[in-house]
Amino acid sequence: MNFQNIIFDWSGTLCNDFRLSYTATKETIRHFGGPNLTITEYRQQFTLPVHLFYEQYLPQVDSKIIDEFYFKHFAPYARRSSLYKGIKGLIKTLSKSKKLAIYSTVKQSLLEELCTEAGVLKCFDQIQGSVWDKESELPVFCEKMVFDKDQTVFIGDMEHDILAAKKAGIQSGAVLYGYHSPERLIKLKPDFLCANVSELKVNLLGE
Repeated sequence: MNFQNIIFDWSGTLCNDFRLSYTATKETIRHFGGPNLTITEYRQQFTLPVHLFYEQYLPQVDSKIIDEFYFKHFAPYARRSSLYKGIKGLIKTLSKSKKLAIYSTVKQSLLEELCTEAGVLKCFDQIQGSVWDKESELPVFCEKMVFDKDQTVFIGDMEHDILAAKKAGIQSGAVLYGYHSPERLIKLKPDFLCANVSELKVNLLGE
C-alpha cells in the first residue's frame, strides 16, 4: 500500500495509555456520582463521540462539563504514558518520505506536550487535537490538508476511527491492540488490520 498521507489516532494507536485512561474515566464518573466502572465495561462500552458514552452513566450531567473535568484529571496520568514499542522508530522512518498527521480527541495543548516529550513532534506535518466528532470533522481536515483521498489512510483503534475514515472517503486501518476489542473493529471491515506494531510496519512500509 503506497500511502503518501498517513493520519494516526493517538491514544491506543501510537500511545499506550489504555489503563491510564480507564483509571481517569472511572474516577471521573465516580466524581459526578456515577457507578464504579470496571475495566471490562470500559473496553466493551467506551465509544466516541464521548457524549454517547457518558450518557450511559451520567445522563443528568452535561457531557462537555464531564469532558472538561476528565482532561484536567487525565493530564497527570497521560504524562506517565509512553509510545508502544517500535512506534517511535516507525514514525521517524515514515516521516522521511510521507506526510504524517495526528488526529485525536486529546486536548491540543496536552497532545503537543506528549508528542514533544516522546520526541516525535517534528515528525508530523500536522497535529490536530481537541477533535469532538471525527466522523463529521475528518472530511474537513483532509480537505484542509489537501490530501489526495486515494493516497490517504487513517489508522486508529476504535470503531469511530474506522467510521470516520469511511465517511471521509479514505482508506482505513485498524490496530487491534488498543481500546476496542478485535471483534468490534473487524465487523466494520477496515481496509487492513494490524495485530501489533510489526504488522503496522509491514502495511505502511512493506517490510
